[in-house]
Amino acid sequence: MLQRSFIRITALLTLCYDLGIVTTNSRPRVSDDNPHIEALFRTTKYWPGYPYGGFSDLTSARSWVETFVAYYNDHHRHSALNFVTASEMHNGDHIEILA
Repeated sequence: MLQRSFIRITALLTLCYDLGIVTTNSRPRVSDDNPHIEALFRTTKYWPGYPYGGFSDLTSARSWVETFVAYYNDHHRHSALNFVTASEMHNGDHIEILA
């Protein structure tokens, strides 16, 4: 029984690969199992200045997030983007930078 299930899964994964479908280990329609947002959340926790004691109020939380997002988009060099910033990629500046 287990062997038959393994063969079906292998056949499904092969079909997905042949069709160019990228599989993930995240579960569908489950908001807490998104690998992209989980990676971003990890980045925020390891960013210098992350308030491990929590925020005093909603305004300070929003202010911190705005500062982090500005840094992340405009200054952080992303390895997945060939070490250019997200803003440089979005604006098309990456073409000249990487040349």
